[in-house]
Amino acid sequence: CPVYSMMMLSMYLRDGGKWEQCLRVYSDMQAAGAQPDSSTSNFVLAACERGGQWRRAKVAFEAFEAAGVEMSAADSAIHAKALAHVEASGKKVSTLNVAAKEFVPNFG
Repeated sequence: CPVYSMMMLSMYLRDGGKWEQCLRVYSDMQAAGAQPDSSTSNFVLAACERGGQWRRAKVAFEAFEAAGVEMSAADSAIHAKALAHVEASGKKVSTLNVAAKEFVPNFG
């Protein structure tokens, strides 16, 4: 149930920013066929930010945007911060490789 899943995302995010659990719940939502919306992107990106998961945040933002999810100003701010962190790391990030190995967005 998408409402239950959104509550779970919210709970994990409030409970110390447990980004891994947030992404697991999000993955379960995808498996159940739930389509992402702006609330989903807010929770997922905030979880990545709190966990310092900048490459995941970058890939998530781009995947949500490509899926047509309306992104908030907060989402865009996290994306900008993620880009700065990824760039500062000096590592070239291939969106496709990161998506396949680290985030695995599935927007059906």
